[in-house]
Amino acid sequence: FMMILILFLMLQNMQIYHDALTGLNNRRRLNRYLEECLTKASSEHPVLLFLMDINSFKTINDVYGHLEGDQALKIFSGVLKDVASRYYAFVARYGGDEFCMVADAAGHTPEEISADIQQSLKNAQKKDAEENESYTFTVSIGYTVCDRGEARPDSILSSADRLLYENKKKWHEGIQ
Repeated sequence: FMMILILFLMLQNMQIYHDALTGLNNRRRLNRYLEECLTKASSEHPVLLFLMDINSFKTINDVYGHLEGDQALKIFSGVLKDVASRYYAFVARYGGDEFCMVADAAGHTPEEISADIQQSLKNAQKKDAEENESYTFTVSIGYTVCDRGEARPDSILSSADRLLYENKKKWHEGIQ
């Protein structure tokens, strides 16, 4: 009975922190993770926080349907899982078509990781185009670097969000 109870509690805990569609961590788990890792941030081990948003996601849903929109979310979450494994990073679905990645910045620049995400997304879509609808999508990325342990999750999320929407604006203007 005790083993069944332990397994039940483990499954419940997984569901609380898991996004069923993408297989990623959810926002609740992200918040807890940020609280934990930001206390350890330092100039020797800065923490990078990326916020990402799929450009024109509503158009995918409107033109191709919500099932294809779900497929786009799955494609991008797969890309993030692959990229995260290369940088030993934590990834989560932030909400809707927004995602978050937290990485140790030691040895990597935010620009390098952002470029890796963009290139990996292009590569994944080339493979997917052979089997599914023939459309492509891009993402806008914002990030912030935290190098002090007293940072609050909401403040660094806000900082990354500002850069995300600056880049989103550039994308809408055709600059990016």
